[in-house]
Amino acid sequence: MDKYRPREWELPSSVFEEEEFEDDYSPPRSRPWPIRIGAFVLLVAFIAFSFAWLPRILPPHLDFLQQNQELAKDQLVIDSRPAIVGIQVIKSDTANLSRQTSHGTGFNIDSSGIIITNSHVVEGAKSAQVVFSEEKS
Repeated sequence: MDKYRPREWELPSSVFEEEEFEDDYSPPRSRPWPIRIGAFVLLVAFIAFSFAWLPRILPPHLDFLQQNQELAKDQLVIDSRPAIVGIQVIKSDTANLSRQTSHGTGFNIDSSGIIITNSHVVEGAKSAQVVFSEEKS
């Protein structure tokens, strides 16, 4: 036999024969009820422990909202509400040539229109608009 000539391979005849398979396929069984109950208990325990840690992960409890609702009913607050004003300030930044707006609050202390506010609200202001409780500006 010539050593450079490829060999002819013979495959066994069983490769080409068709085999018959029994149709013994059955769908996967559902999990037994103890496993389902165990998985459910595990899930509930995980959720319960997760909620127990939430106050430590999230910001402090928002008690001020409840305090705000209680103070809104106070007669002094109700009587003082017309004196509270909103202030919208337009500031110009000469370094960036941009225009910034900010908001703040103030108190009307005289019927002639004298308003008291913090200095940081109007510091560097190009213009300011004061809005009263009756939506007049």
